[in-house]
Amino acid sequence: MGAEVFKTYDDGYRVRAMTSSDAKIVETWYAQMGTLSPYDIDVTLRVFPRGRGFYIGEYEGKVVASCIRIPWGNGVYYGSYYYVHEDYRCKGFGTRLRDQVAYGHVLEANGKLCVDSIEGPVAEKNVSKFGYEAAFVTRRYCGVAKEFGVTYNYIIVDAKSVPFDELISFDNKHFLSKDNPERKKFLREWINIPNSASFVALDDRGQILGFGQRRPAIQANNHLIGPLYGDDINSAMAILQRLCQDVTGDKITLHIWMLNEEGVEAFESRGFEKVFDVRRMHANGNPQEYKPTVYALTNVETKLYSVL
Repeated sequence: MGAEVFKTYDDGYRVRAMTSSDAKIVETWYAQMGTLSPYDIDVTLRVFPRGRGFYIGEYEGKVVASCIRIPWGNGVYYGSYYYVHEDYRCKGFGTRLRDQVAYGHVLEANGKLCVDSIEGPVAEKNVSKFGYEAAFVTRRYCGVAKEFGVTYNYIIVDAKSVPFDELISFDNKHFLSKDNPERKKFLREWINIPNSASFVALDDRGQILGFGQRRPAIQANNHLIGPLYGDDINSAMAILQRLCQDVTGDKITLHIWMLNEEGVEAFESRGFEKVFDVRRMHANGNPQEYKPTVYALTNVETKLYSVL
């Protein structure tokens, strides 16, 4: 059975459900813009039902545009992978996909939409033309995996060695929604990504104080880190140091909300450098998603980017 078609236009353009093969095409678009994990969109597609929320714009048999609207609980949707292939821009393909199909998905549920736009003209246009409310900035940082000189008295163990319910309970403290069934499925797959590493920091009573995950990028000798949670900055940095230990000398990429000044200072003092900024924007209300204990976002590609 073919992918579900949501809308067909007189010029032959149609919006349909994204398939796994479509996702690989979209992945190549994003890989051109920087460090990218080959697993992020695959995990997301496995966790969430196909169809509504995962959109492809198709014209003359070619995939020309993409957009995702992921429900993460509490009526909040993350918009991402909004992209139009450069050969097909200025034809209304992206606007129709986003505004006439994908946004309707969110409005039907009276949901709040979160997207991220590259700082500058794109973000300004989303505010002035499309009515988004500009919020905080997320920054991409890159650095070199090395010993950071973090001292601690925690026990750091493989995240897969602790009861999964305890890991979810810790995630509940830091993630947008609690006991979200999709989040549980996502996190279970996330810590089992091939060639990845996940660690937790435990206190002397066995309570989780920090959690982080590292996964390989498409680019050789590159890795992404996220999430990185910590009840305090030292537990987060201890996890960061452990995640870097096995890939010393390789390039590390992570993303942090700039509102977290303590985390920003910690990364910059350890040699991490800015790559770019994106502006978080909300439509249909502010979900109050920021939490100061998040030192790196779970992932960027399935949450971020609005590229026009």
